[in-house]
Amino acid sequence: MQLAALVNSALDAPESGNIMRHELGPGRNKFPFSKAAETLCFKLLTMKLVFIGIGDRGRGWLRRVGDRTDIEPVGVVDPSEVALQAVAEEFADLNLPAFSTVEEAAAVIEADAAIIAASSWTRRENGLAALEAGWHILVEKPFALNFDDARAVVDAGKKKGLAVSVGQNYRFHAGLGDMQKLVAEGEIGALGHGVFVRHHKRYAGQTYQKTMRHNYLWEMGVHDLDMIRFTLGLKPLRVSGYSFLPPWGDFEGETTVSALFEFENDIKVSYFGAWASHIPEYLWRVDGSGGSLRLSNRLERGHPDDGEWHFVDPLGEFPGDYALLDELIAVMGTGGQTSTSGEDNLWTVGMMEAIVRSTEAGGAQVDIAALVEGE
Repeated sequence: MQLAALVNSALDAPESGNIMRHELGPGRNKFPFSKAAETLCFKLLTMKLVFIGIGDRGRGWLRRVGDRTDIEPVGVVDPSEVALQAVAEEFADLNLPAFSTVEEAAAVIEADAAIIAASSWTRRENGLAALEAGWHILVEKPFALNFDDARAVVDAGKKKGLAVSVGQNYRFHAGLGDMQKLVAEGEIGALGHGVFVRHHKRYAGQTYQKTMRHNYLWEMGVHDLDMIRFTLGLKPLRVSGYSFLPPWGDFEGETTVSALFEFENDIKVSYFGAWASHIPEYLWRVDGSGGSLRLSNRLERGHPDDGEWHFVDPLGEFPGDYALLDELIAVMGTGGQTSTSGEDNLWTVGMMEAIVRSTEAGGAQVDIAALVEGE
């Protein structure tokens, strides 16, 4: 609303009278524009977007923005000629300029932002290069494979006054969003403890994750741990645990994580996540003084009075991946950051880094807060 008022005022167009409703894309808010302001405001809110890394996930982002009128793809970057050819064939109608490096792209095209979906171990170099080009960035998780790299990208964004956003899209899924809302509103009273379990049946094949040492932790655990932190709304303080490899599966690195986290307010969360599971299973449960919440296929609430689980009706709309794009557009030019900012995500990266350090120390407890806050 503030942007519409500003543009209307700049064009001496009254906000009352001949007003149009212009919807900017799936999941976007609607702003009231005068006819005179609509063209200018549309131009201002069109994000020129570069896609860095155009494997399966990167091409998925290209498909996702296809129905958006507020996003203009302006180029793709990937060192693989095979990947560039795949984009040229699937998205021939876009006729996108293709480059092998960010630096090459930045020298030729004008852009507002970049989505970085390149391999995990290239996230730091691509993130820093995109920020140097003056682009806001939305980086797939994990946005770095160690805490120092994550901090370097965040600091570079601050120095440039650009948004660093992380693709923690699970926050925008309905069940988790509802769970977080109920916890925040105190619907289950004072929190006491939680249990998060995810058994995933997945094989490495020829993917780059095959040789990644802590592959579950960095590729899926990053979602799990961010979900826990988002739900509780508290800082993780300490952790003890292990990342390890059971004697089956085709990964060369560790496929299983078991840990005990301590959060603010003396809340404990037991965590287990694994690729190498024969039967998939997922459960995220939180218990408080006034009841319990558990999320699996659907969100349920447990009532102390009857000892039964009851399904929770959806509390609102959650736009999924679209929300990541919406938030990035909303902060462009404001100096602000998204709700999944790199700064905020340092706590999630810190949780993962602390498990790695605990594993290397034989399961010893690691201080997450000291790691993140530099104490």
